Amino acid sequence: LGFDERTNWLDHVGIGFPLHRSFSWTVFICTAFLFHVNRKNKWGLVQVNYLAMIVLMAVVSGMVLAYLGMPVAAQPIHLLTSMLFFGVVASLLYRITTREAATGTRS
Repeated sequence: LGFDERTNWLDHVGIGFPLHRSFSWTVFICTAFLFHVNRKNKWGLVQVNYLAMIVLMAVVSGMVLAYLGMPVAAQPIHLLTSMLFFGVVASLLYRITTREAATGTRS
């Protein structure tokens, strides 16, 4: 499929797109829960706030891609937010594990 047929790309993906979309909802719900717990317990993990913004941007850009015919500008935004997601998750995991190692407790 060529660039001119962007609007038809999802027709040829098969089961991959529904799996991607379902996993995206799982990531969105888990991130929303983590955001809620971070605020409720006043953990002060700023990475969780960044993660929530990034996931929201990724979901919105994914919806734009899926429902508005794959506009060219939305694809790099969607890819960038997914890369930022992994970076922030790695940073968050590092912060949590080093905090546990330093204090000897889970917080």
